[in-house]
Amino acid sequence: MKVYHGSSEEIITPDIGRSRLDIDFGVGFYMTADKHMASKWACNKFNSVLNAYDLDLSNLRVKKLN
Repeated sequence: MKVYHGSSEEIITPDIGRSRLDIDFGVGFYMTADKHMASKWACNKFNSVLNAYDLDLSNLRVKKLN
């Protein structure tokens, strides 16, 4: 599954240590399958970078938020 993360810099490997404390669902590295949504988040920064990752969900418990 392809997922995206909008940022002000290139992030090679997702890292929870980059998380802020004041975000919606608590500390975490937020990604989305919606490329447009991640692009919008990237455009809120001075430098806009759309990071893309291949995510293997086969061994994970996944919570889907609708």
